[in-house]
Amino acid sequence: MADERQDLALLQHMINDPNAGARVNLATWVAQNFASGRLPAREQMIAQDILGILVRDAAENVRVAIAEQIKACHWLPHDLAGRLARDVESVSLPILEYCQALLPEDLLSVLAEGSCRQAIAIARRENLTEEVCDAICDRQEEPVLQALFANLSAPIPESGFLRVLKRFESNVSLQKLMVQRPQLPLGALERLIDLATDDLLHEITKRHDLPIQLVSRIALLGREKLLSDRLRAKMAPNELDHLTDELRKTRRLTPTLIFRGLLLGEHAFFVKAIALLAEKDVEHVDEILEEGDVSQQRALLLRAGMPMGLMRPIQSVLELLRETRAAHQPIEPDSFFKQAVTHLCANFPEFVPGTPAEIMDQALRVAETGS
Repeated sequence: MADERQDLALLQHMINDPNAGARVNLATWVAQNFASGRLPAREQMIAQDILGILVRDAAENVRVAIAEQIKACHWLPHDLAGRLARDVESVSLPILEYCQALLPEDLLSVLAEGSCRQAIAIARRENLTEEVCDAICDRQEEPVLQALFANLSAPIPESGFLRVLKRFESNVSLQKLMVQRPQLPLGALERLIDLATDDLLHEITKRHDLPIQLVSRIALLGREKLLSDRLRAKMAPNELDHLTDELRKTRRLTPTLIFRGLLLGEHAFFVKAIALLAEKDVEHVDEILEEGDVSQQRALLLRAGMPMGLMRPIQSVLELLRETRAAHQPIEPDSFFKQAVTHLCANFPEFVPGTPAEIMDQALRVAETGS
């Protein structure tokens, strides 16, 4: 009994030692023994009490020493873990990344108020919950999101993927990390397909078993994007004739491609395409589209095989194109595309604001459903 009192007195003296280095040594020794699990029950409780005192030590390096030694301790009391997790970065980072004594609400609290480095540490954890992953997706810092999507064990919900893709739609490095994950929600796959470069599309098809409708969509949207890029190049009339003839022969002169050309302000391509598909001469088609009434235009477009669901959007964009040309305003493909999309969204509930890929996806669905 006397020996125990002497030992406790010695420990109390060491805890109060004004030399921070001595307290660091004490903290390291106590934390190591506590985390080892080899102490008898009474000594384990004494060590826990000492740690409870030392985690309040004014010297940061004392608290750092404790955090490093007990970060992976499975029996660390929650109150000690929570205190260390809310400490300065040098103390909290190992606890946030490794300590399993923390509860989801502890992590959510740090995510709401903590630093970028603290959020990265959380994103690297094992055994994350969907709720915590979803909260990480609300962080704006790219390094945090990179850490999360590189964590292959993280159960990231579809809503998290979609929010990140909306905010970082041009960020190829984040998209690559998503594609490299073992599994992706269907909604995330669809959005990635819309945004992906050719190389990334190849990676998607290589790594993931895609539903047949997504395989078809990759082929269709990818092919039409390449063709619309050619339209942006302002081809000479003979080149345009050759392109439309070739597209028709190979059955690639699709309604959505024709509609995409119209959204780019490519009036000559649109007229030529409709003339070929309706088997009418170009001058006749141009006259009907410019001066014909709604019923004449609709009959012509139906003859060309344009879907009923796209009739009114096409006629509306044609009217916008006529107004723009009448006002002698320059028609630059990308700027007219934005103008046309704004016009569509304001007049047709089938269309909502989005990227070019999203707009064409909406057009594809309208064409398929006829709505």
